[in-house]
Amino acid sequence: MPDRPSSPSTAKDHGALKITGIYLLIGVLWIAFSDEIAASLTSDPVILTRISMFKGWGYVLVTGLLLYSMIRRETATLRQTQVERELLLDENQRQKALLDAIFEADPSGLAVVVGPELRIGYANPAYHYCTPDPHLDPVDQLYRTVWSADPQNSYEEQVEEALYSGKPFICDGIERRLPDGRKFYFTFQVRRIQWNNDPAVLLILWDITQRKQSEEALLQAHAELETAYDLTLQGWVRALELREQETAEHSRRVVEWTISMANALRIDADSLPHIHRGALLHDIGKLGVPDSILLKPAALTSEEWDIMHRHPEFARDLLNEIPYLRKAIEIPYGHHECWDGTGYPQGIQAEAIPLAARIFSVVDVYDALLSDRPYRPAWVERDVRTYLREQKGRQFDPRIVDLFLEMVPSKT
Repeated sequence: MPDRPSSPSTAKDHGALKITGIYLLIGVLWIAFSDEIAASLTSDPVILTRISMFKGWGYVLVTGLLLYSMIRRETATLRQTQVERELLLDENQRQKALLDAIFEADPSGLAVVVGPELRIGYANPAYHYCTPDPHLDPVDQLYRTVWSADPQNSYEEQVEEALYSGKPFICDGIERRLPDGRKFYFTFQVRRIQWNNDPAVLLILWDITQRKQSEEALLQAHAELETAYDLTLQGWVRALELREQETAEHSRRVVEWTISMANALRIDADSLPHIHRGALLHDIGKLGVPDSILLKPAALTSEEWDIMHRHPEFARDLLNEIPYLRKAIEIPYGHHECWDGTGYPQGIQAEAIPLAARIFSVVDVYDALLSDRPYRPAWVERDVRTYLREQKGRQFDPRIVDLFLEMVPSKT
């Protein structure tokens, strides 16, 4: 950055002092030495008188020429300084005009809040649009007055804190309704600055309405896609129920109880959709079991049980090929594992079994024993509850059994 030129008054003062100093120096030297020089040349009074006369005229001539030379040089310097200053002022004005044009055309709302009373000293047109009343000129208004119709989105405390402490503030995704009913979203940022040598804060309001609308459209499309997927899953399950001659009530009950248990155990909300789908698809692996085995009214042979016991693996292989359903594998693949390690297909035990699978195994056995099967009649509810208690620490997680029996009151 070039050095800032001195002001004209300062330059003139320096030039005047310089000329005066040189003039006095020459005068003192002339007076001090000219008489001695003349006396050393002659003692004739007439000649000395003429020498004194010429000495005076010479002094006037020499000092006049010197003064003319110095004044001319100083005048040229002052003129050059003035030209440079005017050029700098013109450049500053041009840059200011350019910045003003940029600020005026900036789609972001820009405003400057000045002083302890928080008065708005500058606001561009985009800021007018962001305020609760776009027709009110906010300049010279109190910040509180401008935002009085929407104090919740004014963030006056943060503006004041930024003014005094210098702590910046930013808030993303603020929603406000415009007078015409449309939604408007913006990001609000506050930074401390100097404004005409006074402490102030710069307010920046970025219009992010288009971004938010795109995000909402994407979320809506995602939700619709998930709905389509879930309807497809329900179609799979219904086809399996028709094949096994089961009712849709079985799937509805086990899904509802599983989700209720998951909530009671404070399982992360993000995991609940995957648990819901896993419970819905718990027997999807039976699509790989032949009808002659799946629908056999009599007891199965050991070879047939070997095939039946593979249905969790069939489920894993099927669902693992679908990225959308990979996180739902825990229940279809693990709900036949036992707490004591005697289950299948992996033979894992205790807390090595996924929690969702431990929950569902209790729920599924409870509902299955209360339902008729081709190879046995339904149990009475009292006997089912007794069985669950007997299997605590064997087939089931004891904590899950106690919680489930507490949540599902006895019907007798």
